[in-house]
Amino acid sequence: MLHKRNTRRVKKHSEGSWAVSYVDMLTLLLCFFIIFYNNNQSKGKSEETLLQKIAVNMSDKAIPTPTVSEKVKVKDMAEGKVAVLPEDLALLQLIKSNVLKDIDASIVGKDKSLEINFEGVSFFKSGKTQLLPEAEQKISKLIQSLEKHKNTIRVTVQGHTDTTKSKRQSYSDNWELSVLRATSVLKMFIKNGYSQEMLSAEGFADTRIDRTVASYTKEDLARQRKITLRIEPVQVKQ
Repeated sequence: MLHKRNTRRVKKHSEGSWAVSYVDMLTLLLCFFIIFYNNNQSKGKSEETLLQKIAVNMSDKAIPTPTVSEKVKVKDMAEGKVAVLPEDLALLQLIKSNVLKDIDASIVGKDKSLEINFEGVSFFKSGKTQLLPEAEQKISKLIQSLEKHKNTIRVTVQGHTDTTKSKRQSYSDNWELSVLRATSVLKMFIKNGYSQEMLSAEGFADTRIDRTVASYTKEDLARQRKITLRIEPVQVKQ
């Protein structure tokens, strides 16, 4: 008798389980119709996503729609790129057009920087790291011109060498020589009050030379021993 009663109880319980599933199905259908209704009510507002449309109708505070610039910035961040802000571009344009207008140099605008190249100037004697007088004057004038913006720009000094490899050199190779030349110019910036955090030095040895030329004159070699600079706006940390 006890066994029969237990069997009837289990059976009775299983007979009512369909009601739970039915209620769940109705709940899901209700959620679907709420989403469908909100979608139709907000139809025509193409700038809002579906989730934002629902949030607008079901909450007291609406979610603001991202602007075009914000969408570009998010996309660049997702792709590992650094977004170029309008104020950065304005600063670079100001420096190129006004600050450096009297500098005798080639100034090329890149995506996020300005590259300055003093063409036709000999910066160093062969195998030396001390600036020649003419080159020192040009660098000094550049440093003075950029002084008002020294806290909003990053300056990278790039050193170069010619193809000559002297046997009596006091450095290991042209890579070391090019870095030492860049460092000697970098120290001029520091002496004029530029922060070390805003400065960096790079050496390219003789890798940026036109290799299609069969032979170089003394003037060609002198022009290869040069300094170039890159100026970038400082990214403000949010």
